[in-house]
Amino acid sequence: MSIKDFYDAVGGSYDEIMRRLLSEERVKKYLGKFLNDKSFEQMTEEIAQKKWEDAFRDAHNLKGISVNLGLQSLFESSSELCESMRNGEPSVDIQPMYDRVKTDYETVVSSIGQL
Repeated sequence: MSIKDFYDAVGGSYDEIMRRLLSEERVKKYLGKFLNDKSFEQMTEEIAQKKWEDAFRDAHNLKGISVNLGLQSLFESSSELCESMRNGEPSVDIQPMYDRVKTDYETVVSSIGQL
């Protein structure tokens, strides 16, 4: 899979990430580092334990990493989930939001594996 195909698969902008990072080698380097980030796993555990402040922090980290890497779909879904936990325990059912983040995250991880 090419970098352009990767960004098409994950709902991102190839042109935008190339303007930001300037080379495909750099993009691959930072996508590789994405795989080492534990924000998603920690957030999942913290949501299950209802540790809302910690879950918010990890959702916020995931949101930031996603926007910096041009992973637009993951950015949008993690942003929505993050905002639902901004003030502590969510006042709405976050399961659909979490499920969307999980799907987007798994798509990114799977697609990185195909680079």
